Amino acid sequence: MKPFLLSGCLLLLVACAPTRPTVPEDTQVRDLLEQARQAQAETLAPIEYRFAQKKLDLWQQAMDERDRARAALLLEQAALDAHLALTKSRAARAVQQMNQTNDRVRRLEQQLNQLQGELQ
Repeated sequence: MKPFLLSGCLLLLVACAPTRPTVPEDTQVRDLLEQARQAQAETLAPIEYRFAQKKLDLWQQAMDERDRARAALLLEQAALDAHLALTKSRAARAVQQMNQTNDRVRRLEQQLNQLQGELQ
């Protein structure tokens, strides 16, 4: 009975052990970078965008040197930087659109006030 209990406990420990997130594929990171570029990250989040590109270059260098651990870390960092660049770019665009909408609302309010003044 003890071997079964020990096996069960071992299986439970393995099942509950934290798993490391999978390292993204380089194509996923390149896709993220392209999405960020299309979202104007080069101008709206230039630092994060450059970091992602640089880490992708360093990843390639680490792969050439067969340093898999370093390559995996760099690719993960590149993905995070690319995602951050994309997110910051989208947020900046949303703020720009909100400001444009607010300007339109102010102009409409001014027109409405003018019309009300003319009607009185």
